[in-house]
Amino acid sequence: MAQTVRVAAVQAEPVWLDIEGTTAKTVELIRQAAAGGADLVAFPETWLPGYPVFLWSYPVYQQMEFVARYHANSPT
Repeated sequence: MAQTVRVAAVQAEPVWLDIEGTTAKTVELIRQAAAGGADLVAFPETWLPGYPVFLWSYPVYQQMEFVARYHANSPT
């Protein structure tokens, strides 16, 4: 007895360094996927608060502002 599970893989951009904005976007993306028949919705790694690309983009002394915002907008 086989059961079909429809999976949706999200390929989208979060609302960078904004946990409230990304959470609202997440809920909307889940709603859309469910309306399309998805049983499971998968999001990229570090979706909340977004991949810390600043680690590779700036010298350490320029990362401090981003590290603080990243930490403040990370889920507990």
